[in-house]
Amino acid sequence: MVISGSFGTVDNPSPVAKDLAKDALLKIGLNPSKTQILLSGALQENYRIPVNYINGLTSDPEKITIDIKNNDFQKLAYKRELAIANGILVSSDEDYVPAKIHYKNQTVNVNLRLKGDWSDHWGGDKWSFRIKVKGNDTLLGMRQFVIQDPKTRNYLNEWLFQEAMKREGILCLRCYFVDVTINGKHKGIYSLEEHFDSLLVENNNYPQGPIVRFNEELLFSERLLYMQAGFSEDLLEYYTSSDIDVYQSGKVLSDPETFKQYIKAKDLLEAFRAGDLTVEQTFDIDKLATYVALTDVFGGQHATYWHNFRFYYNPVTSKLEPICFDSNSGLRIYELAYTADKPFLDTLFEDPVFFEKYINELERVSQESYFDSLFYDVDDELQENLDILHKDLPYYSFSKAVFYNNQQYIQTVLNPSKGEQVYFYNSTGNRSITLEVGNIQPLPITILNVSFQGSVVFEPAEKGKTLERKMLSDPVKYEKIEFILPENFNWSSQCIPDLKLNYRFLGHSILRNESVYMWPHISDDSPLGDTIRKSPNANNFGFLLFDNESRNIYLMPGSWEIKEDLVIPEGYVVTCSDYYATKINLLNGSMILSYSPLILSGNEDFPLVITSSDSTGQGIAVLNAGEESYLDWVVFSNLSAPSGPGWQLQGSITFYESPVLIENCYFLNNTGGNCILDIIRSEFSIANSLFQNANSDSFRGLFGKGTIFGSSFVNSGNTALDFSGAAVDISECLVNGAGNAGLSAGEFSYVNATAMELKNCTVAVVSKDLSTVNLDYAEVSSCTVGLLVCQEKQEFGPGRITTSSVELDNITVPYIIEVGSNLSIDGSKVIGYHKKVYEVIYGKSGVPDFSSLEGFRYAE
Repeated sequence: MVISGSFGTVDNPSPVAKDLAKDALLKIGLNPSKTQILLSGALQENYRIPVNYINGLTSDPEKITIDIKNNDFQKLAYKRELAIANGILVSSDEDYVPAKIHYKNQTVNVNLRLKGDWSDHWGGDKWSFRIKVKGNDTLLGMRQFVIQDPKTRNYLNEWLFQEAMKREGILCLRCYFVDVTINGKHKGIYSLEEHFDSLLVENNNYPQGPIVRFNEELLFSERLLYMQAGFSEDLLEYYTSSDIDVYQSGKVLSDPETFKQYIKAKDLLEAFRAGDLTVEQTFDIDKLATYVALTDVFGGQHATYWHNFRFYYNPVTSKLEPICFDSNSGLRIYELAYTADKPFLDTLFEDPVFFEKYINELERVSQESYFDSLFYDVDDELQENLDILHKDLPYYSFSKAVFYNNQQYIQTVLNPSKGEQVYFYNSTGNRSITLEVGNIQPLPITILNVSFQGSVVFEPAEKGKTLERKMLSDPVKYEKIEFILPENFNWSSQCIPDLKLNYRFLGHSILRNESVYMWPHISDDSPLGDTIRKSPNANNFGFLLFDNESRNIYLMPGSWEIKEDLVIPEGYVVTCSDYYATKINLLNGSMILSYSPLILSGNEDFPLVITSSDSTGQGIAVLNAGEESYLDWVVFSNLSAPSGPGWQLQGSITFYESPVLIENCYFLNNTGGNCILDIIRSEFSIANSLFQNANSDSFRGLFGKGTIFGSSFVNSGNTALDFSGAAVDISECLVNGAGNAGLSAGEFSYVNATAMELKNCTVAVVSKDLSTVNLDYAEVSSCTVGLLVCQEKQEFGPGRITTSSVELDNITVPYIIEVGSNLSIDGSKVIGYHKKVYEVIYGKSGVPDFSSLEGFRYAE
């Protein structure tokens, strides 16, 4: 049907009709931009609506039922009425009411409240809730989450944004579309989104650390105050005034170590906000640059308002990492992050290192192949979620075009017709010329050189010169830049028309050039920190020889004492390869912190020794080195774990996101930390090495992949080989003496162990929390327990051990199997009857107690 006249037509409405429709939507509490998606979707999907309807009917979303007692429901309804009256919802912990959620055969007790600042969350019949599961129960692996009308997260687009972040290694939230019934009334499809707690960090395979934010309470309480008085307020100022708070504050405040980490995280944000720390000193700069670039290309710039940023404090790197949240993705963009008037972003883009990385990432993700690859990877799950949404909204249309359009916009912005104005200032005979250069774009510019007639090059007197970006409405700022003429070049003013100034936008790969005006722009006649944030200081140590051309740092032969922290910069390779006795003695609590790989080689007669004669040396940490380190015939002894205020590593030797190959090394007698060697989020190989007299664990591998061959682990105070989220192949290794486990696999680890000998351990092999251990051709002797298969953490699941040709000798209890876990011996499955095995044996202390071993004996 066509409606004509002053209102236009359905598919081509007049401006009058658009304004009337917008006013009507606002009056009933709907967001016009999001409602337009549905209206345009209905037109685009027209002929597909029957198909969508059928696909929706046949979809099978997860179903949850929420029961809220009448008095508690009335409390929620009253809070909603207040929000409607005020035009905004201001929440507190006092708003929570008890409820029950039924999911499959599970019933969990929860507390819930209304959530969402604006009426799209509670103005209609589909209210949004923030939910906390009580006790140790979880729902879909989560203890805190929100449910909300899918329109409040722009339907499929927030889920897609989270999936993209997952691919980039950025902390993200679990998102599902579920069918919800409340107090017997079917509410239809909701978006279920994970909230901020320790399980979020764990699910992303990161070490536990606090999650912090700029507290938005001041913003919204002041907003309400001004709205009630009929005035507007300055939203920008609250960025500088708001305090920094932490999620799960009760848990954080009750744990001294986590509280120290929170204080460190808070101090980092405060120091950054005050301008005392750079972006790189405060944040994981690469991940933050990627995050901000992706908010642009996804049209998810809502995430970059200061009060929407959430940060995880990484206790290993002692830096903050962004958590993907509340992007409102799927919108067309009309500006990029560096031109947005947002105070936190402005602070970020004042840092040229961050700006360069951001532009580099923006260039990458604005290539068409980026979304081609993403949609290929998620196509099946995307279609499944789309079918679920069509259960309620058969007229909803998901379009990929907006994302490709945003890429085109970014490419246009990054490739303007002109980047700078260039004027000739003067010359000094045949020695040099000086140009006046002004940046006319909001992107910083890196000056490269000047070319004459496309071939002869004049190099700048100052290498790496960068021009600041031009802000909107600001006058162009000109700088005088000198360029050196080649020898025997005959300069004259007639050369100027053939000059080109070559440059790049900071972080961009494309080489650009501009011609030079023959006259001047204006004629002369006209008018803090701790070790992890310390700058590299390796140049201060005389036994380190720098070769900047080859990017090598050579450790000279000899015996050297280190009495202050040694910080090695990134971009080098630290090498020691000699056949003389070289010894490093860490004294006075010093440590070695390297952002470059280590190539350390001794030999059997003269191994390289790294020790601490005064037992204060904090050890070695290799962080984000990128390239592989290599250790051969190195002895590490008498070392503790690197630490500082709010920053505590667990290993005397730590490799984080830094691959390493280890051969013929000795790891001995650590004096502190939870393990001698700690390898995190890295690939590794260990061969023919000895770990002895560890005060706790000998080796810990977290979220990595590697091999261990021909090595021995002797007298481990706790666990000899401890893996979490790791994939490891072990062969021909000896474990002799472990106060806890000889081999422990947890948190989705996968371990293949062949031809091992394990003896004198409390427990020879443990597999827990969805981990699998394949143990073949092994000898297990003189242990309290041979094989233990169980579940430790509620958010995971049972363990699995499969053995073949394993000999058990002098074992008090051959195996303990929890109900649901799996043990297979030479192809025969062994049934487990015990419940809560880990809790019974380890309790809260984590120390095994087998005083009730008789309870685990049963006839085979």
